[in-house]
Amino acid sequence: MNIRKFTSDDYAAIVEIRNSLNIVWPAWPKDPETWMEIDRNRDPKCLYQRWVAEEEGKVVGAASFGRRLDDFHPQKFYINIQVLEAYRRHGIGTALYKQLMKELQPYDPIILRTDILENQLQSYPFVQKRGFKEVWRETPVHLDVAGCDLSTYADLEITLKAEGISIKSLHDIKNNQDRDRRVYDLYMELAKDMPSELPEFTIIPYEDWVKITLEDPTTSPQAFFIAVHKDQYIALHETVIEMSDRALLGGLLGTLPAFRNKHIGLALILRAIKFAQNHNIPVFKTCTAITNNPMQNLFNKLGFTRDPEWLQCEKVITPS
Repeated sequence: MNIRKFTSDDYAAIVEIRNSLNIVWPAWPKDPETWMEIDRNRDPKCLYQRWVAEEEGKVVGAASFGRRLDDFHPQKFYINIQVLEAYRRHGIGTALYKQLMKELQPYDPIILRTDILENQLQSYPFVQKRGFKEVWRETPVHLDVAGCDLSTYADLEITLKAEGISIKSLHDIKNNQDRDRRVYDLYMELAKDMPSELPEFTIIPYEDWVKITLEDPTTSPQAFFIAVHKDQYIALHETVIEMSDRALLGGLLGTLPAFRNKHIGLALILRAIKFAQNHNIPVFKTCTAITNNPMQNLFNKLGFTRDPEWLQCEKVITPS
């Protein structure tokens, strides 16, 4: 076995590894070209490095560490290790982990986080043995939109409109004064009130948020929805389009406290489903915390199918 630094020639191999593991969430593109684009657009302060493991010249495993912009700390890193199923239990994951820890040393990490899926639970003893503990769990879900009958909710937006509430896309409000800043302010207000895997809420600087949200090539202004009351932005539903997987992916969904219990969140999700139907996107995928009962109930109501749960595990490193 040989472990070496990742090169641009390895994109196809690492995407093959990822795709072979049937990882549902967090969703990643299934083509090498989009992975390349993601790497090209990484923020420079979010250090990211990757290695591969070879057996007889074939790339059979990959590992990486990096910082996240939405949870930025110079000593906090997210790590990932993936090995082709046929090559597991041969010491490849262990060797890749040792490589990561060696390369991380100069950065004096204090916290490491990694993801595990319920259908990959054989990975849990691996990280548990190395000092990781489960700190968060979410339920990924998906909906086959073609078979989703929205007629039951045909009057919902009419009811909301009678209360002065309308659902708009970012495209619809493109000429609104200070649109991006106002959407950002709403986004941060909602995000800090959401159940999250992050131990504390960190405000993303406006310029960074624009880069990773509005300027992301998967973000479509027609598929990012805002609820408006008079001239106030009161709720939003962020979605992105993953064309390589032919799916619409749900992001932040929330409503300001003063406007809750009016089914605005339901109206926003229905708009996303309708968008997927109208654009021949067959699947809508999203996720929520297992403790988020209102969202869990909404998924049940709309007939979403539950996928293997997503676990996030954390290792706290005590300074020596």
